[in-house]
Amino acid sequence: MRSSWLVVWGACVSLLGCGSSSDQNFFDAANGARVTSSSGGAGSAGSGSASGGSAGAPSAGSNGTCSPATDLSGGSSGPFNTADAVCMRVTSAISGWGCSNFDGRSVKVNGIELTCGQTPLPDPIAGAYYFEISAGTFAYASFYWF
Repeated sequence: MRSSWLVVWGACVSLLGCGSSSDQNFFDAANGARVTSSSGGAGSAGSGSASGGSAGAPSAGSNGTCSPATDLSGGSSGPFNTADAVCMRVTSAISGWGCSNFDGRSVKVNGIELTCGQTPLPDPIAGAYYFEISAGTFAYASFYWF
């Protein structure tokens, strides 16, 4: 099992899924920095309309972004193919959106927690919307936008 950790106020919370069992990825909220200690490699992720990004749990950026972000186009993420947390980036205009099979998942858009389909979305960051989606029950979860 791959593991990743989020360090917030001195506590660690598993985000799941980054690198091999010997990899450790941390987001130090106090310093706003991602810290990685690795002795193994990470695979690539993405399928369908997704491209780019690396396998693993997203880490929160200090400006509302998450990484590694998988770039999406075409109005749908397609299935995530993992029950782990994911980070997706959409650069097209979004007037509405929704989620499918999100049992146990939560979503932040550009660092702001929203419910599925909630509008308006926060302003884009450098022309993009970053969807930071937590781990959940179904690997076939997806989201769409129009």
